[in-house]
Amino acid sequence: MQETKVADAGFPAAELEALGYHVVFKGDKQYKGVAIASKQKPQKVVFGFDSEPADPDRLIIATYNDLTIINTYVPQGQEVENPQFTYKLAWFARLKKYLQKHFQPQNEIIWCGDLNVAPENIDVHDPKRILGHVCFNPEVWRAYEEVKSWGFTMYSANIIRCCRSVYFFRLSHPGFRSSKVGLAR
Repeated sequence: MQETKVADAGFPAAELEALGYHVVFKGDKQYKGVAIASKQKPQKVVFGFDSEPADPDRLIIATYNDLTIINTYVPQGQEVENPQFTYKLAWFARLKKYLQKHFQPQNEIIWCGDLNVAPENIDVHDPKRILGHVCFNPEVWRAYEEVKSWGFTMYSANIIRCCRSVYFFRLSHPGFRSSKVGLAR
């Protein structure tokens, strides 16, 4: 889960645990928050980077036997001219450095979450109209591909291409809501 937008004290951990899940989470009541709910208890959990800013409410890493889940809520970037966009690009670079320091490409890892990137034209409803958006932008594509080049293979895109009318990415920006089709499939 990403963008939980709830401080830790308000997270519905008890409700999820009552359903038989083990829950690890870190949140912020305004913009961020990550969580993992699983039937198996993780052996190890890490929140955030090991450098500052740690961003513990944007990165959670849980290890289950030989499998590691890396759940990210990558910064959205706001506007290309905004310092938050530069922070987003740096965030991807920090993630790759973290991977290089703590893991090997042959490790069993699933990287999931809200990546705030639509890397291909097929991922968006109207590529010409939104080209340059902070999530559909050549700079973001390069930053994302750099992390992916560490050893990841993209699976969700292959699944989504089978169901072209399914949208998995939606902007809250008013200009994109009017069409009711979302930013991306």
